[in-house]
Amino acid sequence: MNWDDIRVIRAVYSELSFAAAARRLGVNPTTVPRRLERLEKTLGFRLFDAADGARRPTAECEQLVELSEPIARQMEKIESLQHAESEPRERRRIAATDSVSAAILAPALPAFLDEHPRIDVDLMASTENVDFSRWEADVAIRLKRPESGNFIVSRLADFEFFLCEPAVDDASAPPLICTYPEELMGAPEAKALADRTAVQAARCTSKNLLVLKALVLSGRAAAALPGFLLHDLPAGNTIRLTPLPARRSAWLLVQTHLRNDATTRLLTDWIKDLFRPGD
Repeated sequence: MNWDDIRVIRAVYSELSFAAAARRLGVNPTTVPRRLERLEKTLGFRLFDAADGARRPTAECEQLVELSEPIARQMEKIESLQHAESEPRERRRIAATDSVSAAILAPALPAFLDEHPRIDVDLMASTENVDFSRWEADVAIRLKRPESGNFIVSRLADFEFFLCEPAVDDASAPPLICTYPEELMGAPEAKALADRTAVQAARCTSKNLLVLKALVLSGRAAAALPGFLLHDLPAGNTIRLTPLPARRSAWLLVQTHLRNDATTRLLTDWIKDLFRPGD
């Protein structure tokens, strides 16, 4: 076991919930139960039981948490040293699309920064790709695998897309079709949307998925949106979602000179956790 293992156990012990513990730790919700399952196999006993809608610690877990108290107090003192002005700070630049930045990275970034006080992050949100060859970013997330370039590439996730349109059909006021501008019409979701709405011309175009989402939320527009942007749609049946036969992959790019950099590894591990499928 290491301190990170103990932190996971103590977080669930305090919060009585995997999801709440994940928020406290700033990790993907699936990370906590996965780590606990591995730990239970290593330890040879269960740590938590599900009871009354909560995760209740077993007797063995109670003992483990009690024994870890002195370690926790010492670790708090050690971690507080990171706040000293004499400690060097590290800044890393993450380039990602507006939608990925706003929906996936930004909500979880404060917890990551709280956990790592010495790390600062520039979140470079844009609909345009940065130029890695000019060192404009240290890490990038793209929705298309680069065809060339000198950097480390790994696949993060596959995104589903949905046709989002008003739930109530109104022949007198059909939905306004909104999609990408002409230069992006080769994207799988744009093609799928065009196939479904071939009889209607697009009335509005934008490269920005957040703009397309805002149009959909107006109640008058139809657009193709990825699943990760749809978790906070208003309750009720005001918007109808229809799966589209379109998939896009998210790819993580890292500058080669940062391959063995500890700070960059913390950042990329955090990003990979965010993109792992939820429960």
